[in-house]
Parts: sequence; C-alpha cells; structure tokens
Amino acid sequence: MVKYSTKTLTLLEDTIKENEFVLRYEKGQFNSGYCIIDNRKVIIVNKFFQTESRINTLLEIINKLKTAGNFHISEEVENMFSSLKSE
Repeated sequence: MVKYSTKTLTLLEDTIKENEFVLRYEKGQFNSGYCIIDNRKVIIVNKFFQTESRINTLLEIINKLKTAGNFHISEEVENMFSSLKSE
C-alpha cells in the first residue's frame, strides 16, 4: 500500500529529477491533471492538487515513462508499483 505522505511525494519527485526531467507545479487546465512535454523532458502537474493526488499523478507518469523506455527507478519505487498491483 502506498503511503500518502510528503516523504513519498519527495521520493517520486527525486526519481523524476534523477532521470533528468524537470518537474513543475503550475496552474492549467490539463484534462488529466498533468502534461508531459517530451522534447524538453518537462512534466507539469496541476499545482492545486493535494498530496494524495500529486502522488497518484506522479505514479501514473512514472509508470508511463518506465514502460516507454529509458526511465530508471529505485527499488523503493519499484516496490510501490508492486504493492499497487497486488491491491
């Protein structure tokens, strides 16, 4: 089970930064709450999201990037995905 804490959010943010993506929280009218600009490796998340929504959004983004190719995640983040699949 994923813990919805600021520590978890920081871990996911660090994972994105380690993969040389820029993560920004900004206002906007994103249909799904985020936008990925592939050519620039920029991820924009709706800044009005609460911690739980931010974590869920980042997990969704990381999963898409991981599936698409060269996106490396730590064992701790991989365990989060494993626990989500088992729920």
